[in-house]
Amino acid sequence: MRILLCLLAMVIFSAQAGKIFKIVHDDGSVTYTDSPQPGATEVNIEQYNLNLIQPIARVPQRSDSASPQQRAASAQASAKSANYTLSVLEPQPEATVRNNLGAVTISAEVTPTTDGQYQLIFNGEAVAQSSVGVFQLEGVDRGAHQFRLNFISNSGKILASSQEQTFYMHKASALIKPQQAQ
Repeated sequence: MRILLCLLAMVIFSAQAGKIFKIVHDDGSVTYTDSPQPGATEVNIEQYNLNLIQPIARVPQRSDSASPQQRAASAQASAKSANYTLSVLEPQPEATVRNNLGAVTISAEVTPTTDGQYQLIFNGEAVAQSSVGVFQLEGVDRGAHQFRLNFISNSGKILASSQEQTFYMHKASALIKPQQAQ
């Protein structure tokens, strides 16, 4: 019964919606109204009021007739043919990090997701590994620093590498004194 009432209400309100008119004034301002006025043009809202939904790709069903060895071989073949991309999320290229303690967070992600380790190469040296792709560095000196990330599979193979990026560490100087008001 509620569904019937909701459908009836929708029909009634959509019938009342009527037409929309657009008026462009001499000063360039625009007014939209539901009552026709001199100089107004009717707006076809149907062309703007579309909800387009992309069809969902169907996932092929796994055949139970395949043996575990065949499924494992298929998984290995798809892993070998996958093209992995390693993206640095932060810091942005050429970013200035302002932190008096020299703390910086470097984070990255690999697509498509798979098991492995992220390796951070900081100023030419491998300094850390992480399974989640987030590195918290502390005590970084002021100035320019280069870093690069690798994503390494559990078997030790580098699946993806980022481009080398530079960021700048900025620390406030104790030598600069605030100016006194005169």
